[in-house]
Amino acid sequence: MSIPRRHALAALAAGSAALALPRPALAQAPWRPTQPVRIIVPFPPGGTNDLMARPLAEALRASFDQPVVVENRSGAGGTIGATQVHRAAPDGHTLLVTSAILVTAAIVQPVGWSAVDGFTPVAQIARSPNAVAVHAGLPIRTVQELIEYARARPGAVNYGSVGIGSLGHFITEALSLRTGIRMTHVPYRGGSQAVTDLASGQLQLLVSTPPPIIGLAREGRVRIIAYTAEGDPAQGLEAPTLKQSGIDMEAGLWFGLFAPPGLPAPILRTLNEASNAALRTPEFTRLLRAEGAIATPVTPAAFAESVREEDARWREVARAADIKL
Repeated sequence: MSIPRRHALAALAAGSAALALPRPALAQAPWRPTQPVRIIVPFPPGGTNDLMARPLAEALRASFDQPVVVENRSGAGGTIGATQVHRAAPDGHTLLVTSAILVTAAIVQPVGWSAVDGFTPVAQIARSPNAVAVHAGLPIRTVQELIEYARARPGAVNYGSVGIGSLGHFITEALSLRTGIRMTHVPYRGGSQAVTDLASGQLQLLVSTPPPIIGLAREGRVRIIAYTAEGDPAQGLEAPTLKQSGIDMEAGLWFGLFAPPGLPAPILRTLNEASNAALRTPEFTRLLRAEGAIATPVTPAAFAESVREEDARWREVARAADIKL
């Protein structure tokens, strides 16, 4: 028996309507690494970056049930290891733990990338103030006394840093620009010798992370006259911030987790959430406090905005102070 044409058209229309109905969206499974994850630390073992990377790697390993290994690729102010991550595939299996030197080193070195466009900011691990320390034999107990001392001796105050383009270099030059003083930069290949020379009086001034300074300050061989930002400088050595000392300037040190540029959003979200969960644990809080730092779990967007702001800020300082290799 033949079906009337109008019935056939009605059935076809009903079928088409059924096909056009919206279907429930399929739940997207969270990203998980499919092979061991490498975290590159662009500095030698034992430094602050390394000490932060290793417990983070362990937390990610436990979260993903996949090996997460830390590799130290030091050299060129942290840019050798950073460049390796910059060139890696954006698949979540190659990451970078570094500090604010990612911004400053790229400003003075011809690396072919900047911290803004060369990486995907994943998670801000922590922030820490830097200590402004002077040799204990100097008649300097405040930032204002440092300014007066340096102003009376143009170029005679030697200040150290861990290298041209380091954050300590930029902070000290920014302080000089703000206060109109002139000091002489003495770059080192690492922080230990700079701290030793500050204690012996070869250097008069050093802007450094607090841990290398704390012991010498307790012994009375160096004096912390200020911190560059609010924070937890650790172990009871109190001093005002630069702002509290009358200098309209704040320059904290951050540490962060980065991935190559172009990291897909699902991978970025998963890595950020897993990292922030680790940062909120009491164990991580205690570790950071020992380094004079506090955990700062934020969104990738907030971290990226902070990196952009610092890149613009330090580029202006480099131009004004003529900082270059």
